Amino acid sequence: MAVAKGRLLAIAGCCFQMLITIGLPLSQFFLVFGASTAYMHIVIVTGSSALLVGLLGLGSALTRGTVLPSLHVVASITLAALMGGFNTQTYLDLSMMCRWSQAASAGCATCLCAASNSCTTSQLTSLPGCTSCRAMGAEICDRSNTWQMLLLPYTGAIEALFLAVPAVFSIQYLLRWANRGLFSTTDIEAAKTDGRWAVRLCSWVHPLNLNPGVIGLAMLYCT
Repeated sequence: MAVAKGRLLAIAGCCFQMLITIGLPLSQFFLVFGASTAYMHIVIVTGSSALLVGLLGLGSALTRGTVLPSLHVVASITLAALMGGFNTQTYLDLSMMCRWSQAASAGCATCLCAASNSCTTSQLTSLPGCTSCRAMGAEICDRSNTWQMLLLPYTGAIEALFLAVPAVFSIQYLLRWANRGLFSTTDIEAAKTDGRWAVRLCSWVHPLNLNPGVIGLAMLYCT
């Protein structure tokens, strides 16, 4: 019953993780970047990472092996750190570029609208003299000021948290699997019922076969 409940919690956690970690960059893409294709890479990188971790988590919950749970733990922790840093860096770059004048950005010396700090993203990619300008579009900076305190600064932390937390279920499964594999039920029951249990347990603690779990159990019953 406990295993089935843990499996259901793991499935629900992974589904919730995918919903949040894919939905958040999508909402940022539309609300902040105005669905500009120039920033589609943010959605692709973050969304594909979230989908990969979520599918590994679902596979871990639906299988009985240890390979997928192990991969899920490693991928969750690694991608949580990477995506947290990636989204935080995106926010810092956006904030820095929006504080600069467009004319001060690289390649904007020949862009006429940059002098008035009014170039939109579409103008920067289409107007003569502006295609090499690396400034942030004026409309994106306007939106970022609206969402700055509500969404942008916390995107990296939220992504890292929700990517990493579902790995707890895989860790619990691996710990249960390790505990089941340490001693067989037959050995433990025999050790409890046999009058010579102390001799049997202590005889397992041999210098050539020092299993940490066996030593711990032997010390518990032999003292």
